[in-house]
Amino acid sequence: MEERWNDRGDGPGEGHQPGDRLHLPGSAGPDGIECVGTTAGTVLVKAIDPDGASITRIGSTLFFAANDGTSGWEVWKSDGTTAGTVLIADICPGACSSSPWQLAAVGSTLFFAANDGVTGWELWKSDGTAAGTVFVKDIDPDPADYGSISFLYPPPAAVGSTLFFVANDGTDGIELWESDGTTAGTVIVKDICPGGCDAFDYLNPPVPLLTAVGSTLLFVAGDPTSGSEMWKSDGTNLVGPRLGLPPLRR
Repeated sequence: MEERWNDRGDGPGEGHQPGDRLHLPGSAGPDGIECVGTTAGTVLVKAIDPDGASITRIGSTLFFAANDGTSGWEVWKSDGTTAGTVLIADICPGACSSSPWQLAAVGSTLFFAANDGVTGWELWKSDGTAAGTVFVKDIDPDPADYGSISFLYPPPAAVGSTLFFVANDGTDGIELWESDGTTAGTVIVKDICPGGCDAFDYLNPPVPLLTAVGSTLLFVAGDPTSGSEMWKSDGTNLVGPRLGLPPLRR
């Protein structure tokens, strides 16, 4: 069974296959999660409103953003049963939404960006429990900003036990960061575009995706002078540029 994607607002979103089931966020009367295998085996798991754009899996558990009409948009998990489809943590307490996005799995740890209503969208992690859902680092401490991680940035990628992601600390511009899940271990990899300019031009092609190839991260980044180039990192060393591409800006 293959993964499926539907970008219509009234249809199923991205499908993930933990074990022998395909889970599809979508609408079936009330909004919910559907498990698809056969016609008879296609059932509504729980009547919530899931976001098909923010979903990943760890083992046989799906993690996703959803809104139950009470807690706002928060991070949920499901094992494919009604009882096992639950809110993990109400990061922005009450009806406000933490709007988690850029969900990524690193081993058994879920990383994502969320807004607790105070710091803006910053890096969080979870082991799937409320107690184990914790704030990692306030990368952009300016309270007037929306946070360091935008949904417009390329999705994060895992290389070994390291999460690579794109963030803006309010000083160095939009650059490559890495995290081992600790505050001290969440750091900028390199200021590729020095002086506050952005190494990742997410508004113009080429699309600056982060791609894990074995134990190596490949990505496109650059500066207004050199243009876009292919870079690579093994989590310790950053090497680039390697491949000339159209300039970031003209």
